[in-house]
Amino acid sequence: MGFATSKYAGEREVAWLGEQLAHHRLPQSSVARAIGVDPSSLSRGLRGSRSMRRDEFLAVVGVLEGLLDLADNPFARAAWDARLPASEISALSGIGVPRVIAILRGRGDPPTAEEAERLAAAFDDAGEGASFPPVLPQGNGGNPPVRGQLRDPSVLDGRIPILPAAVALGDGYLKVRRIVAEIRDVPPPLAGVPDAFGIFVGEDGLAPRWYGGEVLFLHPGKPLLEGRWAMCDIADGRSVIGMATKVDRDEVRLAPPGAADALTLPAGEVRRISVVVGAWSE
Repeated sequence: MGFATSKYAGEREVAWLGEQLAHHRLPQSSVARAIGVDPSSLSRGLRGSRSMRRDEFLAVVGVLEGLLDLADNPFARAAWDARLPASEISALSGIGVPRVIAILRGRGDPPTAEEAERLAAAFDDAGEGASFPPVLPQGNGGNPPVRGQLRDPSVLDGRIPILPAAVALGDGYLKVRRIVAEIRDVPPPLAGVPDAFGIFVGEDGLAPRWYGGEVLFLHPGKPLLEGRWAMCDIADGRSVIGMATKVDRDEVRLAPPGAADALTLPAGEVRRISVVVGAWSE
């Protein structure tokens, strides 16, 4: 199993999608009409009797995302971004499926420290084991996200730096200021991640996805897969935040929130990719 090629969704993604549709009690016929496909075709794709095209998969994801509010549940957000069904989270973490489902739905007792650690490790393992072309620059690429003195572990000590809101440059491009506005506790999806950081959303926002005052938390080493949200820093000093619609050896295409078209970034100009693992508001 694993993640898909650029043309088709993978078995794990399809299993996750079927689980989400069942959980939110969305009739397949209604979803099919919303994305403009034949209901029987969507049903066959979810059953695995035919391959589901990636554009079809992302269209259904778009329908689902319009219904969800994951801001207050970082585990649900991480599971959403990783496209992981509860059964696979259970297998990776060693936590029973009913308990995983309860945590993802915010029911019952909050996760213990041990459960949080296991879940964070499961999401990391899922990302490392995904099938995708590992050709684009990941990590900090020698360009730390904050002032060097804050990389001293005694200063951070289980916390991460939050950058101030980026300056909008127009046409979907941003200027990210590499200074520290705040230092906060590390959210569970970023536990143990080197160079993890956050960035404030400006008052003009990144609507309709995020709004002023929210904080995006970013994982610089997480693989970028189509359908994930990320911030890409490019060689000319600008950055782009958007959903990846194409990732291959030649280019990355990111669709900024609310934009009519995706921006095409040649792979040779991408200096760093940081995947969004959650957004939290005060």
